[in-house]
Amino acid sequence: MGKQFVFGSVLSRILLVVAVIFLSASCSDIGESAGASRVEVFVSSQTARSAFPVLDGIDVSYEVTATNGTRTEISTEPTENGAYQLGIESGEWSIDIIGKRQDSGEAILHGSDTISVPATGYYSKTIPVVFFQSGTGSGSVSLTVDASAVSAYSMGKLVIDGIGEQQELVPSGGVYSLLLDSVSSGDYPVTMKFFSVSGEFLFIIPERISVRQNMMTEKWFKNGGEPYISTTSFVLSDSVIKEIISTQFFVKGNGGSLSASASDSGSGNWKEPFESLDAAVKRAEILGAENYTVFIDGTVSGGGTISYGNAKICAYPGTSACGISGGITVTASGGDVSFSGISITGGSSGGISVPETSGAEKISLSSVSVKDNEGFGINISNGAELCMSGAVTVSGNWYSDGSKRIEKNVVLPAGGTIKIAGELSSSSEKIGITLDESDGPSAESSYVFTDGFSANAGTSAKPWSVFKSDNGKFTVVWNDDSSEGAFTKNGGGINAQSDKIEILLTDASGNELSSSEINEGDTVSAKAEIDGDEVESGVTWSMKILFHGSEVKSVSENSISFDSLKYDSSTAFDFADGNVFQLLVIATYNEKDFSVTKEFTVTQP
Repeated sequence: MGKQFVFGSVLSRILLVVAVIFLSASCSDIGESAGASRVEVFVSSQTARSAFPVLDGIDVSYEVTATNGTRTEISTEPTENGAYQLGIESGEWSIDIIGKRQDSGEAILHGSDTISVPATGYYSKTIPVVFFQSGTGSGSVSLTVDASAVSAYSMGKLVIDGIGEQQELVPSGGVYSLLLDSVSSGDYPVTMKFFSVSGEFLFIIPERISVRQNMMTEKWFKNGGEPYISTTSFVLSDSVIKEIISTQFFVKGNGGSLSASASDSGSGNWKEPFESLDAAVKRAEILGAENYTVFIDGTVSGGGTISYGNAKICAYPGTSACGISGGITVTASGGDVSFSGISITGGSSGGISVPETSGAEKISLSSVSVKDNEGFGINISNGAELCMSGAVTVSGNWYSDGSKRIEKNVVLPAGGTIKIAGELSSSSEKIGITLDESDGPSAESSYVFTDGFSANAGTSAKPWSVFKSDNGKFTVVWNDDSSEGAFTKNGGGINAQSDKIEILLTDASGNELSSSEINEGDTVSAKAEIDGDEVESGVTWSMKILFHGSEVKSVSENSISFDSLKYDSSTAFDFADGNVFQLLVIATYNEKDFSVTKEFTVTQP
């Protein structure tokens, strides 16, 4: 059994089983002795279908570290049954696992958990390990789709987006095959779109693919971590297809690309599309599909009510203009509703309405246009979160005040904000916001109306380039305290930009840094600017070099050299070609922190 421990009354033997890699796993079977306690824990870290590299032929060494306050215990040698033994006192311990390739020493896997150790006896815990989210170098992706259902579903073309350039595959001998070499290490959200032999879109499969240096990604897993394909092939079985089809519905309107006629009495698939949004929602409810997608093909008339589940309403691939003519009311008892790639116009009682009685928790817009609706554009009355990303337009919506049309686009309730969920695209048609004057900014303070703008909207986006106040009641500015978009009363409040700093990175010669390549010994400096003018005093700096999220060097100045990197105070770092580092720069000015992060890849001369 390897190393033995002598236990007193406060010691326990801890057997930690490292579960490589992504599968559901249980604790190892340990025999009990008199008075011993045993805890069994079942762990599954896999929540979505994913593809991972295969570790066959690659030796990995694990270091298991247990920490309790100032006490640390480390185990690096497994027993015959694969357990890592630690003799530690009772109490709560943090367990961290690092897996390193034996050939290069690169840390590629990690896992962590917190355990409560009993006073005496045995304690067993299985802790899964997963790949670090970023990696170095490049690997390969091998995908084979056994198209056993090709004839049944008239499959023709498979389009894969998300791994470099778009891949278009046609079956050869009833099989789709893909081999990509020199794919940069990383995690990729991938969409697999299947089309019929006549070119019609059939269904979509979202996946995640992990690629790591000198490894072949060819093993796939589904929810719960069970492989739903063999080691080297992605078997798209009829049962998997039926499961996917049961949660994807099609609604065809004017200008749609689907060849079949639309009817609400059909099944709602691509062969029998519905003609109304309501029919798709009702079918999802009948089937019990709590998470479902509705593809809008062309312009669908009549609006609709989303009364059930977590719904994704998106554009049908291949049709240039997809939308809904008429307003949409969300009355679902719970869940999230998202709109993507469509327009919503011509509603007589608003564009998107979420009444107070609705249980919907989040409304998301991604590359959506809400225009020319009477009453308002978007009105969320139940407190649900409103999220935006991409090219969102909400303008030209109105209500009538006698003979005048008054703009009323996004109606924000008192204290309401807009969650910025991704990069926003500026437009000449800015997103209009209506805020009751009594709930708006005062002469002394601004009203913050965004959440996550600085972090997610994009480096070039400014609140005033994306948003406007309906009818010019307020001015859109930058709130420095929160790094968010805000309203001020016209002629008062805070100054747009005021002391918001921009951090610029430079090389040793003072030139702005454009390259992401780094060599050992290179120096990166930083400077602060406000509206193009350098700030020469009053700024304090912190610069950190990170590797896989772990700090390997830190200085309290505005210049740092890529040398003398260490995992800790004593362990030297191997500055290997292809390694990827993150540089985190924090500038503090007027008691506010501003930061920038940049990735660098080692390129040895």
